[in-house]
Amino acid sequence: MTSEPTLRARFDAEATPALLDKLQRVARARVRVYAGRTHHVGESDADDIVMSCLADTMDGALHWDPAKKALESHLLDAIRFRVRDLARKRLRELRQVDARDEEAAAVPADDRARELGRLVTEVVVSLEERIGDDRDVALLLDAMVRHRALERAEILKETRMSKAAYRNARRRLDRMLLQLPVDLRRAP
Repeated sequence: MTSEPTLRARFDAEATPALLDKLQRVARARVRVYAGRTHHVGESDADDIVMSCLADTMDGALHWDPAKKALESHLLDAIRFRVRDLARKRLRELRQVDARDEEAAAVPADDRARELGRLVTEVVVSLEERIGDDRDVALLLDAMVRHRALERAEILKETRMSKAAYRNARRRLDRMLLQLPVDLRRAP
């Protein structure tokens, strides 16, 4: 167990302005990924999460053992889990709101289905333009769109990709999704 003065000294040494900037960038990027079309988590949430991770680490509420893990790795892990947990919590809260049910009832089901189909087509066409010669991302998109494989196991079975190839292709696809025009990303 690391003593309090030693822990504080390690924290002060490793918590450089460059690290704090990196934590802010990572938190904002993760928030954007989780925000999705509902925007249930925002930029201010990213700042709050970074600050709370730093404070909780110093208070001991978030255990950090400098002998086992660098401060950067510790804080990046904490941010990753806190963004995920906050996004899930907010999404559950959104689903409980009856206002969405009222809005859905106001639009005829056929119109919603046509609009959703149009949006899916636009997204797929935009992604296909961005994929280029990235074979793995093309296989991934094909499995998801044409074969309706949405779970990782289904996609791996359909594409015969290795887990590492799937993970890397999925990351590239996620980056491409973030590069889509704002109107497609925020479409209802």
